[in-house]
Amino acid sequence: MQKGTSGNKNFFWPSYVDLMTSLFVVMLVLFIVSYWLYEKKLTENENDKKRLLVLASRAKKIDEIANSVQALPTNLFEFQEQYKRHKLKIDVQFPPGSSDIPDTYHDQLVTAGKEIEKLIDAMKLKYQDTIKYLVIIEGQASTTPHPDNYGLSYARAKALYEFWEKSSVRFNPDVCELLLAGSGTGGVGRDPVDIRNQRFLIQIIPKVGEVK
Repeated sequence: MQKGTSGNKNFFWPSYVDLMTSLFVVMLVLFIVSYWLYEKKLTENENDKKRLLVLASRAKKIDEIANSVQALPTNLFEFQEQYKRHKLKIDVQFPPGSSDIPDTYHDQLVTAGKEIEKLIDAMKLKYQDTIKYLVIIEGQASTTPHPDNYGLSYARAKALYEFWEKSSVRFNPDVCELLLAGSGTGGVGRDPVDIRNQRFLIQIIPKVGEVK
């Protein structure tokens, strides 16, 4: 009986040691895996925070760029919220059927052109290649009988472009894309007084590229 008991004890202790060793190895592996997962999660959280900060910084810069046109002098330009555009306050009125800019508007138009030129140059210096502008000169026409109101409205837009060229008002082509358009008797935001649509509109739209 004692011999049998001694044999059981000799068998029990090595088995117990093996079991405890196995459990220790399992616990060690679980600890290492848990720690690795914890570190990974911390890294992911840090990366998420960095990405959110970068996105927030970019969003702030985009807003700043989009609002940069607000720097234009309010005595010359006004923002039309309903159309999301800046409009030249100088309401040039062409004679019916004409695309010649009356002399009385020349000085104001040169000043307005220089202000746009100044803004574009300042934004180029500040944001490098991040920002570009789209400047649209849109000619309009009233419903006064004319054989080609679309052609007439385009000629009015072209008249301003040519006037600015002669007056040395030029927008940096690396920053600014200038478009001429004629909306004829259509277009958005026409004056309810029809005869006052013998004019042109100037729209300035920031074009935001990749913001870093």
